[in-house]
Amino acid sequence: MSDSDHSPRAFWSGRSVLITGASGFIGANLTRQLLAYQADVHIVLRQADAPWRLDDCVDRLTVHVADVSNCDQLFRTVNACRPQTIFHLATERGIADGQRMRYVQTTVLGAANLVEVLRRQSSCRLIVAGSSLEYGPCDEPISESNPLTPHTLHGAVKAAASVLFSQAAQQDNLEISQLRLFHVYGPWESGHRFLPTVIRAGLNDQSVSLAAGQSRRDWICVLDVVGAFLLAAQPQVPIGTFNIGSGLEHSNDEVLAVVENLLGRKIPRSSKLLTARLTDQAHRFANISAAKAALGWSPQYDLVTGIKCTLEWVRNFPGTRTNEQGVVPVVQ
Repeated sequence: MSDSDHSPRAFWSGRSVLITGASGFIGANLTRQLLAYQADVHIVLRQADAPWRLDDCVDRLTVHVADVSNCDQLFRTVNACRPQTIFHLATERGIADGQRMRYVQTTVLGAANLVEVLRRQSSCRLIVAGSSLEYGPCDEPISESNPLTPHTLHGAVKAAASVLFSQAAQQDNLEISQLRLFHVYGPWESGHRFLPTVIRAGLNDQSVSLAAGQSRRDWICVLDVVGAFLLAAQPQVPIGTFNIGSGLEHSNDEVLAVVENLLGRKIPRSSKLLTARLTDQAHRFANISAAKAALGWSPQYDLVTGIKCTLEWVRNFPGTRTNEQGVVPVVQ
């Protein structure tokens, strides 16, 4: 067998893939890469309208209008496309009172429904997007064996879903892998987040506000995250739970300095400090040794090259840093 037979394109070409959360930042990057590999890509949306991140390629996708928290709708979707691989990235964003129950429905009930799907279609492998927020604060590199002690609603529902997925994989021998993602950034990121805000400030001679205190995060480029998802779906790769991060931590000040160096100009700091959030921790970074060993994965983008790639994307797609209404998007 030639080397070309082992290429990603050879594996994915014509392969039926179902993606939940394809309209989100990470999901859109994954969807675009699978289209580049000529996969038969099906996506799940709660509404039939083309999502803004995919509006230029939606004609190459098969769109299924369904809600992962609705078991009947999900079964109809799976029966229609018969996926060989499912990538589950659907989640909720925002913490308005009316959305708290949607968090539970989408993440926890959605997990239970996907488990039932796999029980009926056991030849399918499911790759799930988890979160580093499932873990509690930790001053050391976080490994997969760390206890799940989330401090946020997002982390709590992700941890609950993780327990459901892990139990089902063990009891029913289902092909389920979970990737716990650390602080993902890069092309197609929502405009209200820190890096797009800093880039926009630098390009438009605006000031930027920083949070009070000095939090540090494990910044991982979305292109590396996509690579991890694609590797985890390979049949020869063992299933499991894997941290996906850079293994390093950086402060917002460091990120700001990288953008300044790439733009060749200083970005003024606003005197108004942002209120610290529960996710603003002194330390949060991943031990990625398990992903390296089991997936054969390691980050290809350091902070500078990842931000450089993001800056190039912003310049090439100046109108797509947020949706056209300027509203913080809800990931479907």
